[in-house]
Amino acid sequence: MNMSIFRSSRQSEGYCSAHIDIEKIKKDIACLIDEEKPIKDQAIWNGLYFYMQANDWHFLDFLESFSGSINKRDIQLCILIRLGYSPSDLAILLLISKQNVTKIRAKL
Repeated sequence: MNMSIFRSSRQSEGYCSAHIDIEKIKKDIACLIDEEKPIKDQAIWNGLYFYMQANDWHFLDFLESFSGSINKRDIQLCILIRLGYSPSDLAILLLISKQNVTKIRAKL
């Protein structure tokens, strides 16, 4: 995922990070974890990205510096880790095994 392109598209669509209700997004994610369902809704990913852009842009810039060596799934994993989700939660939300979570974290 090229974050520079994503950032440009966000601006052109008129999104404003101040309008992101992170508490609603966290509640939606908590429901998904309780139901053991992955994040399939792109709006959740967009909301998380916009929240991070507004509140932890240094972290996103750091991730962007690896744009040639990490993929979209890695970026999603990093964002969820940064927000404090456990490996078990990550496995559910990304629809991967706990072992794969551990493997990807070690790679990163």
